[in-house]
Amino acid sequence: MKLIIPLLLAPFVCMAGLNYPSDRLKVMDIETLQRIVNKNLNSAQRALHQGQMPEVDGDFSASNEDQDYTKEDGHSLIKQSLELVFAKPEQNHATSVVYSNVEGVAIEYGGVLSYLEEITSDALNILDKSGNETALIRDQNTYIYILNNMMGEIKPLVATKEGAAYKKLIEKIRDADIDFSDSLKSYRVLNSMSNITNPSKLAATIVGEKECAWWEFLWCWH
Repeated sequence: MKLIIPLLLAPFVCMAGLNYPSDRLKVMDIETLQRIVNKNLNSAQRALHQGQMPEVDGDFSASNEDQDYTKEDGHSLIKQSLELVFAKPEQNHATSVVYSNVEGVAIEYGGVLSYLEEITSDALNILDKSGNETALIRDQNTYIYILNNMMGEIKPLVATKEGAAYKKLIEKIRDADIDFSDSLKSYRVLNSMSNITNPSKLAATIVGEKECAWWEFLWCWH
């Protein structure tokens, strides 16, 4: 495992996009996932604070590889870390702990909600009826996990006094009325031997079905 970990770290940290499909993450142990995320978070913090870091022998105490990170890079690393955590098929207490670590650093960048909103928009664009004609099937499959696991993580917040924004985010997923292509359904069965849980339907179980005005009956989704 020690020989494999360095190979895993490079693509997750250095490359943009969904370089960690769920069918790959399902065989990754939580320790490796946490190590990747921690590396991202350390770099994101250095990107934000390196101008305030104490100097050691005329140089910042950050490593050479971290000194060139910008705040925009840090933003991307936090987003990638959240995608990585939510894309892992099997969620448990350990992955929730990793999510909490990412959330803690995201606060320094303005809070985790904006990242969740951005990830949701990315996912819905890929899973849209027009978007899924060109998107990779494995990315569509991964975004299903991302949305479902994200909602599972923030579900307890919906009922809180401060939960209105999280409820609105889940309502957006519900109202997207996600539909799956036959290709995606076949891919899911072949790669995970399981049926797809539709994020829109899962969202409805969390926040309730959409209430439609009487003039919307022709197009309002239930």
